[in-house]
Amino acid sequence: AVWQLCYSQAMPTKYILGISVAVISLLLLAVAGVMWWQSDFEDRLPIRGDEVDVGLVPADGVYVAGRYYASPGKVEHRGVILLHMASSNQNAWNNFAAELQDRNFEVMTLDFRGHGESSGTEAELKEADYLQLVDDAAEAVEYLRDIDSDMRIAVVGAGLGANVALQLAQRDETLTAALLVSPQH
Repeated sequence: AVWQLCYSQAMPTKYILGISVAVISLLLLAVAGVMWWQSDFEDRLPIRGDEVDVGLVPADGVYVAGRYYASPGKVEHRGVILLHMASSNQNAWNNFAAELQDRNFEVMTLDFRGHGESSGTEAELKEADYLQLVDDAAEAVEYLRDIDSDMRIAVVGAGLGANVALQLAQRDETLTAALLVSPQH
């Protein structure tokens, strides 16, 4: 078969070398493509919904980038705050936020400090900064409450965002629900 064809006396060494180079090149291109796709994946996700970029500023004055997806239909006094994982940003929630928006939810996403378009970088974050991530999320709650003080608000967090959602739910008993996806310990 192929093995015998490659190593038979009839196939010159230059063909074997050419086939080997082509196969190795294809493998390297495939690996490079996967690595490119994995890096900054969230930055390439399209924003589907009708959204407004907002700037949130917790008490310590750090700039926190947020995005508000307004309900397109009748106001049903339902809000959801989506909190991203570590080494991620609010773009990870783009499609889900748009789906919730289509179902008449008011939706907020945000970039935690040191992530995405918010102040600082993740590498600069210290333990004290991580403790203040709940303040970042509390600003999103305040933003939705300013829109509608009677709004029932749920918070959804993944990874690091799940830990923050739990802390926020403990702090703010007016939140309707907290969904924790793969909290870190």
